[in-house]
Amino acid sequence: MGKRNKEPRLKIIPLGGLGEIGKNLTVYEYQNDIVVVDLGSIFPREDMPGVDLVIPDTTYLERNRDKIRGYFITHGHEDHIGAVPYVLRNIPAPVYGTKLTLALCENKLKEHRLTGVAPLNVVEPGDVIHAGCFKVEFIHVNHSIPGACALAIHTPVGVVVHTGDFKIDYTPQDGTPIDFGRFAELGNKGVLALLADSTNVERSGYTMSEKKVAATFTSLFERASGRVIIAMFASNVSRIQSVVDASMRFGRKVCLVGRSMVNVSKVAMQLGYLRIPEGNLISVDDLDRYPDHEITVVTTGSQGEPMSGLSRMAFAEHRKLEIRESDMVIISANPIPGNEKSVSRVINQLFRIGANVIYEALAEVHVSGHARQEELKLMHSLTRPKFFIPVHGEYRHLCHHVNLAKSLGMSEDNVLIPEIGDVIELDRNTLDVTGVVPNGSVLIDGLGIGDVTRPLVPAVIEAMHAAVDDLATSERFHGYGPEQGYAFLREAIQQGDFAARGIDISTDEIFISDGAKSDCGNIGDILSLDNVVAVCDPVYPVYVDSNAMSGRAGEWDEEAQGWTNIVYMPTTAENGFCPELPQGKVDVIYLCSPNNPTGTVLNAQQLKAWVDYANANDAIIMFDAAYERFIVEEGVPHSIYEVPGAKTCAIEFRSFSKTAGFTGARCGYTVVPKELVREGQNLNAMWNRRQCTKFNGASYVIQRGAAAIYTEEGAAQVAATIDYYRANATVIKEALEAAGFTVYGAVNSPYVWCRTPQGMGSWEFFDLLLTKANIITTPGAGFGPSGEGYIRFTAFGDADATVEAMERIKALQL
Repeated sequence: MGKRNKEPRLKIIPLGGLGEIGKNLTVYEYQNDIVVVDLGSIFPREDMPGVDLVIPDTTYLERNRDKIRGYFITHGHEDHIGAVPYVLRNIPAPVYGTKLTLALCENKLKEHRLTGVAPLNVVEPGDVIHAGCFKVEFIHVNHSIPGACALAIHTPVGVVVHTGDFKIDYTPQDGTPIDFGRFAELGNKGVLALLADSTNVERSGYTMSEKKVAATFTSLFERASGRVIIAMFASNVSRIQSVVDASMRFGRKVCLVGRSMVNVSKVAMQLGYLRIPEGNLISVDDLDRYPDHEITVVTTGSQGEPMSGLSRMAFAEHRKLEIRESDMVIISANPIPGNEKSVSRVINQLFRIGANVIYEALAEVHVSGHARQEELKLMHSLTRPKFFIPVHGEYRHLCHHVNLAKSLGMSEDNVLIPEIGDVIELDRNTLDVTGVVPNGSVLIDGLGIGDVTRPLVPAVIEAMHAAVDDLATSERFHGYGPEQGYAFLREAIQQGDFAARGIDISTDEIFISDGAKSDCGNIGDILSLDNVVAVCDPVYPVYVDSNAMSGRAGEWDEEAQGWTNIVYMPTTAENGFCPELPQGKVDVIYLCSPNNPTGTVLNAQQLKAWVDYANANDAIIMFDAAYERFIVEEGVPHSIYEVPGAKTCAIEFRSFSKTAGFTGARCGYTVVPKELVREGQNLNAMWNRRQCTKFNGASYVIQRGAAAIYTEEGAAQVAATIDYYRANATVIKEALEAAGFTVYGAVNSPYVWCRTPQGMGSWEFFDLLLTKANIITTPGAGFGPSGEGYIRFTAFGDADATVEAMERIKALQL
């Protein structure tokens, strides 16, 4: 697309927000500097329980973390900030945004116990941030949330304008129109490229002003004789203010319903964006104290979500609110594509009840936050870019936007419709795609990801605080510790996990690590590359992937969808989730009980058969007992060393992550018995040497915290945490069974393995739960071929969110 110069080129790499509504993330890279615009999840996800999200694949950012100079957030909608905690956890860097935007980001980080993980820098429109070779300028725009900004990214090859979501509102609720002057000024000086919001490009004319919605509310409130119940997006703070203003004018109290509605409004009030006079905000428990004509309820549910506030009220499933014939119900939103049937279902039910239902087809109760064609033309005309790249829209939107740019005189050679992952390179004269980076979606699964939600117990925290104090004094300072682990923790483990069960394990057979996952992969360092590996199918992926990365797995067989040197052992309902012994000889066998993903267990007799096989064939069992504390049934071993003969053939992995909340603190241990000898080599000695060579040991502070688990107080507190997750597992199991599903696991583990209904494939059922119930799970097929036809749920979520998720599934009536 033009003659290329020899100077370095600017790279623009969209990792989301193309061919879809949401998941916005765009990378700007010039030589050794990167700035990132937005960290979004799939749109919309605002009312989903827990952390059920789809976020962009950030592999490229992880590989280039040293280049990242900052994250620049255009505004506070979920499709622009939903991935913040997940990205910052792994790739921290300074974050920049306006005060409401960052307050909402900060709330997310608090929920994930990530406060302080990265600097949050509040900016004002007009501020310019220096980030490596870039200068990033914030420009005020109008949208459906306060604090929205476009970005002018000043690069060595020219200025790129990234609009973010915007509309042109001459009479906005906050009184400040879009900064036309700055866009025009940039256009006069020369804009290299424009990346502009394409969401509403199919709609002609101009987007209506938010002021018209406020006027409509006033008119509707004037004729309402009973309660007014309004459903809208929680993030539309300006519209909530319009509802509050109308309520105050007609003597009504305001009640906020729905988790996201309450959370966003609380932040907006703290920052002064939302003003509710004192004494006029009431809780749902206070509604019965006021006559109907003095009540306004603002709730979530404008998209017909089965478990949202409005839907539950309509179908008499809300614990404290039910729609009555005298109510005026206003749905102040348009259905997002794909939600039309859900919205219609709720509207029809409201009419059946006899409520007075108002929606956009009947009155001006909603306006979009996105620019229509004439507004987009104005943005193009003000900035006059040399190149144009449409963003933020489905593929048809991007095509329409390119056609709009060409209708304004832009050359075919100067426009580009990109795909997610494309590497777009620009200099002052050229624009083209030169490659592709890893891209796609990452599923963050509140009922499947495996991270925990309960905090470290008080005994652990107290021990860690004391250990930090130790490090503050020269007398009690601890530097490098023993690579095998401190004696105080090894002795506590030896007594608490083994001697108490009558198992003879010595402290020098226990090796402290930073978690079972690490050791499951690292153990391959002391194994021959010629070993034949056997795994259960379905299987925890690290067992397979670590052997593949070491070169032990052989070649990938595309037709069989497996590795040639790995023996896959079906572990299904048909064989009682106990795989059959291999017909030939294998050298390494991975077993997990309680099992991830199926949640099932192996009893003593079943494990004895595997121990006998291993000893007879000089094989080694890699036994993952990370979830043993969830076991409640008699006859189910907590350790493989409860089985006679296991010390001569088995290595056991344990973790404090899922039992005591150490997913963030990281601590576990591995047992390698001294009796385990293969081909004249003592594996205990070999592992000891490996650890001393490649591992500096887990930190003193963390090990002190782990040792507190074995105190009387700590053990009781950890038991309470496990009971919490076990109760969640019971809720999931019983709810799914009541809904007619066939499920396994849950009894002795935090995992519930559910057969998909009506012959659906794993991914087909996953898509149904995602799109119809707003729940993200883990497709069984992701754990191996034998996982096809199953879905995995985990019990590590919040208890209320777990109940809500199950209610959503039951509402599907599959």
